[in-house]
Amino acid sequence: MKMERTKGPWEIWEKERELNPEISTGMPLIVAPPAFTGLDETTAIATVNADLDEYVANAHLIAAAPDLLGSCQIALITLQQVVRDNPQNIAATLDIKRIKMAIAKAKGR
Repeated sequence: MKMERTKGPWEIWEKERELNPEISTGMPLIVAPPAFTGLDETTAIATVNADLDEYVANAHLIAAAPDLLGSCQIALITLQQVVRDNPQNIAATLDIKRIKMAIAKAKGR
C-alpha cells in the first residue's frame, strides 16, 4: 500500500492562541497546511501539547518535515553526481546511505 502525505508546506497554526492569549498556556499547537482554518481539525497534520519548550520545538520540527524531505531529495541527487564524478569519495558515499535511510523513514518504508 502506497502512503501519500499531505503536501507541504505545513505551518504551526496559532490563531486560537493569538485570540485567547490569557489562556494560551497549555493550549495545543496545531501543525497544518496553510489553508487550515481551525474549523475542520481532520485536516490538521498533528496536534502538539505546548506545555514545554521541547514540545513547541517538536511542533516546529513536524512543520518543517516537507521542506526537510525535499532538501534531502535534492541533496541525494547532488551527492550521487559527486560520487559518479569521484567514486573514491567515501564521505559522499556514506552520506548517500544516510540520506536514503532518512528519506525511507520519512516515507514509512
